Amino acid sequence: MLGKHSKEITCGAWSEDNRLALGSKDKNLTISTADGDELERTVLKKEPVEIQFMTKAFNAKQNNNNEQKNGGGGKVSINMDGQI
Repeated sequence: MLGKHSKEITCGAWSEDNRLALGSKDKNLTISTADGDELERTVLKKEPVEIQFMTKAFNAKQNNNNEQKNGGGGKVSINMDGQI
């Protein structure tokens, strides 16, 4: 069975609303539902080493707009070999 990534998964994170972000050595970031349905795929400039979803609490402090009401709008922070 072929997965969403062609090389080894290097990092991952679950969001507060049960989305899964995975980064791999193929320099791809995927965001999927808990059931495995792909929502988004992004090609990165470098290999990701750490991923973290923004939390609703963090967004509430940073923004006072529609993103706060929508649970942060799906923002993720990605560490790519020391670059964010």
